Amino acid sequence: METRNFRGKTPDVMLHLQKQLDSDEEDNVEFAGPVPDKLPSGGIPKEMRKRLYKVPDMALIVTKRTFPILERDLESMVNKGGVYYEVFDMANEEKSQKQVVVIFVDDSMLDFMAESVKMKARLADYDCRIEFKAFARERFEKFTGREVQGLLNELIERELDLDTLIKSKVVLDFMYLHDAST
Repeated sequence: METRNFRGKTPDVMLHLQKQLDSDEEDNVEFAGPVPDKLPSGGIPKEMRKRLYKVPDMALIVTKRTFPILERDLESMVNKGGVYYEVFDMANEEKSQKQVVVIFVDDSMLDFMAESVKMKARLADYDCRIEFKAFARERFEKFTGREVQGLLNELIERELDLDTLIKSKVVLDFMYLHDAST
């Protein structure tokens, strides 16, 4: 049996797609990744798609029947700016009607969240941590995966009642897509 990911891609195809994403060349070819069945209003603008597809932030597993309930909650986040989502059908789950909602958060929104929760971040030139300030972003090191997860968790807690969505089976499962060590 051949190994495939949830999109039905083999490791060779995934490696080819990753090489395309990692190249710094701008091409006029449409992104060769998964194609959403419809572009919701939270869809990623075309000019930002290549950059944001490299670092998705969170995935929610839902059913087609319950997605409209989640979509109303997602729209409040999208309308504030800096948050995008796309919906994909699970390739190997034709009968179960499951979908993956992938949430992408722009760096500017992470900076805003870090400042609003008064997160301490490491300075780039000094070995110390001070309260993060978005206007001085270049003075701070890039957020680690664990810090990004914490900021995403704070954003999700503010905008979505994830516990209720899970208990009511609107969201079947969720996962952060950042490695805690990076």
